[in-house]
Amino acid sequence: MTVFKKFQTNFTVLTIIFLWSLAALAAAKKANVKVRLADNLNSIGKHSSKNSIPILVVFASEDCVYCMILENEILKPMLISGDYDQKVIIRKILIDIPNSVQDFNGRSVTIDKLTSRYNIFVTPTVLFLDNNGKEISKRLIGINVVDYYALDVDNAIDKSIRILRARAKKLSAEIKDYLH
Repeated sequence: MTVFKKFQTNFTVLTIIFLWSLAALAAAKKANVKVRLADNLNSIGKHSSKNSIPILVVFASEDCVYCMILENEILKPMLISGDYDQKVIIRKILIDIPNSVQDFNGRSVTIDKLTSRYNIFVTPTVLFLDNNGKEISKRLIGINVVDYYALDVDNAIDKSIRILRARAKKLSAEIKDYLH
């Protein structure tokens, strides 16, 4: 075997090991990312207001296959990418765990009351909310083709951002008029 051939073989092996390591690292990172539970909507609402970004809340259940697809194929990649960090707050509420959360008004409510308040009948249901917990974009109920669904999520986030910015602009103009 010539020196060049030996080098070429070693280089190929090292390249394969390197690429495999990158893939393993990406998979490990994806496995560690979790969609956080929404246990304090009041605090989340304040963060939303401060940063003028919408809140995406997924109502899910632990044994819902479609909820797992939504989380693993759409929401986790959104979190991993970092592209949505300044664009939307992503949280989930598990409807099959008897628990209470703090609502947008700071009051403790049961998950049952919260699902009733938002008329949640199917999981997953994705809501796009403002800082007060009001829906600002069309909710997504269930899941169909993942690629199209991801586009629907992106479009709803963009629409929610436009609505929040328009509200902020209007409020700023009203304050300016009031002060003058």
